[in-house]
Amino acid sequence: MKSDIYNVNLKAINKLKKLAEKNPDGKVRLCLHKDPKDLFQEMIIVHSRNTYIRPHKHDEKDESISIVEGECRLLIFDKKGRIIKRILLSRESPHGTLICRINKNIWHSMKVLSDLVVFHEVSTGPFEIKKSNTFPLWDKTCK
Repeated sequence: MKSDIYNVNLKAINKLKKLAEKNPDGKVRLCLHKDPKDLFQEMIIVHSRNTYIRPHKHDEKDESISIVEGECRLLIFDKKGRIIKRILLSRESPHGTLICRINKNIWHSMKVLSDLVVFHEVSTGPFEIKKSNTFPLWDKTCK
């Protein structure tokens, strides 16, 4: 994003959803921050039902997720890979969570429950690909 003010409306969300449906990995991201070096990172993210979000943690940053549309389950793991908490992120369910903050060093993943899920993610920066995510040894899916 290069503007000083950015509005995300339903037209933009619908365009992102169409892009995610066409993308082979079923996901798309709109960065609202100007630069990966920014200390405040903000994105609108769309994942399809078949998107795999590998368990990971962030060693140096916290993040918040706000659900915009659809449903997903946030999975929190202990250091041995056991699921210790499941959080339903949903605007549709009366039991759903709308906003969830995840502090650094928390192993987590996400399972998309609806055809598409749209969420707003905020994290601290800067974004450095080699430092962004730490993946656990117990996750054998992407070795």
